[in-house]
Amino acid sequence: MLKKIDMVSAYQTLNQVAEAAGVVLFGSTTAANLPLNELLQDFGVSCTVYNRSVEGLTIEQAESYIQPCITPLMPKMILLHFGEEELTAGTQSVDSIIEAYRWLLYQLHTAMPDSRLVLISVNKQLPQATAYNRALQELAKEYGCQYAEAPTGKMSEAYELQFFQTLRGFFYDYTMNLSDIFRYCG
Repeated sequence: MLKKIDMVSAYQTLNQVAEAAGVVLFGSTTAANLPLNELLQDFGVSCTVYNRSVEGLTIEQAESYIQPCITPLMPKMILLHFGEEELTAGTQSVDSIIEAYRWLLYQLHTAMPDSRLVLISVNKQLPQATAYNRALQELAKEYGCQYAEAPTGKMSEAYELQFFQTLRGFFYDYTMNLSDIFRYCG
């Protein structure tokens, strides 16, 4: 895996040919390791989705990725999946993690006021996940964001598929055609 600093450069290069106004997945380890392109292809998802996640990325580190990696895409929607690194490390309280997330949301809203934000919960098997997810859901309400519940389970291909299914409904936003609906439902 590329180092975090190399990911900025890699994403900047990819952004030079990327389409604007799509959907961006922005998170840490679980999101970064999701085989997103393969799953998009397998499920016939027809909208533009980019994964700008970085393995091991914390909420506080995420701010430095906004301008170089996310803003050039001017996404209509940003799916955020953060908190797992902090909870796994166990060195911060849920309140302090949520405060860092609040600042990240402010930065995203300031940089891209027209982008819809979706906050995705963490796997309930992580330490303090229940309290964190409850606080994250309240933060979503406070900031006018949507909230999505991630699956619970051990990391595996089956978990990745369930995680993708959680995200999948957000890819279409309001632009689904009849063919997309039949693929999505069945």
